[in-house]
Amino acid sequence: MITIALVDKHPVMRIGLNALLKDNFNDILILESSCMTSFLKTNAKSDVTILGINPDSNAGNLRFLNNLDNKDAFGPIIVYDEEPRPYLAISFLKAGVMGYLSKQNDESELIECITDVLIGNRYLCKEILGTNRDVSAFEKTTRLKENSNLTFHEYEIAQYICQGVNISEIAQIFDRKTSTISTIKMRILKKLKVNNVLELRNLMLVNETGTCS
Repeated sequence: MITIALVDKHPVMRIGLNALLKDNFNDILILESSCMTSFLKTNAKSDVTILGINPDSNAGNLRFLNNLDNKDAFGPIIVYDEEPRPYLAISFLKAGVMGYLSKQNDESELIECITDVLIGNRYLCKEILGTNRDVSAFEKTTRLKENSNLTFHEYEIAQYICQGVNISEIAQIFDRKTSTISTIKMRILKKLKVNNVLELRNLMLVNETGTCS
């Protein structure tokens, strides 16, 4: 029997996933929770966890995963995002998740993702990987796209900034002080020789495909 935990604050989303999973897996036990913390308190264990996220929960979920010492209760984690966002996929992969896909993906891709993750493979949705299905290659390529003047940490923060994420939320994501992120932001602008976030966004658009819009 496969035990799958559905963690999403929206009950309707959990109901839909519950029905989809039961249609595609014969011997399955489905556990539901509104958030990771609540699931952890149940002392239940799953073979795989599908974590539904949205812009309001990104920071909290990343902080939770980065600070979680033992992920055994959740099994491998699949992040189920509102839309495919490469910069966020990288952050969640670094936090230890095994799968990342979008709620805009076809139902069959979710099943494919779960199947791959259950046998120990990492999975990224096709919108992000394109024709390259190698997750490690995606991570390497993303790092090679970094502006040579920035550290990878600065590059990550620059992507959050150009996506419109505010300084306080970025500070929560990286577990840093707001003043520290503000200082890093100013350093990024200085290194890239831009005067404001609009110029930063325009510069990132030149160097990235589909990351900032």
